[in-house]
Amino acid sequence: MNQSPAECSDLADGFGSAIASRSYGFEATHEAVRSQSQTILTELFNAGLSMPDTISKSEILLGEVLNNIVEHSYADTTGDIEISWFLTDDTIWFETRDRGKEMPGATLPNPDCPPNDVALEDMPEGGFGWFMINQLAQEISYQRTDGINVLKFAIPRVG
Repeated sequence: MNQSPAECSDLADGFGSAIASRSYGFEATHEAVRSQSQTILTELFNAGLSMPDTISKSEILLGEVLNNIVEHSYADTTGDIEISWFLTDDTIWFETRDRGKEMPGATLPNPDCPPNDVALEDMPEGGFGWFMINQLAQEISYQRTDGINVLKFAIPRVG
């Protein structure tokens, strides 16, 4: 599902004029996440995003967010992921949608780094991904409406 920039406009309401935007839908699998992430990064580059730091952050965040949907939201089932991006002069805005499980507590996970000053065998298994997401992204929001998880985040364009 590729959509035109006009169909992505609700993602960036109030955020300025788009240089480019797209929306996609794909199956929630690790293979599809890898493929779709590469497609998005290529299209961002083709739209004029050539800042290595911003491209790297986008790649890390897309991998972490989309794989979290596969592993947690659709842990016991299958489904689809929708993702939209909207590129402005100074920011890339992303929005993901899925119909999987709601986030625990219907809220974003704790953004703090899990304790890492403990013995290796006592290290927590999870939580580092959301810490990384919160370090690299801005304006992170989550809501669940009518059975749909909606996660939005922004990445400032920096050289």
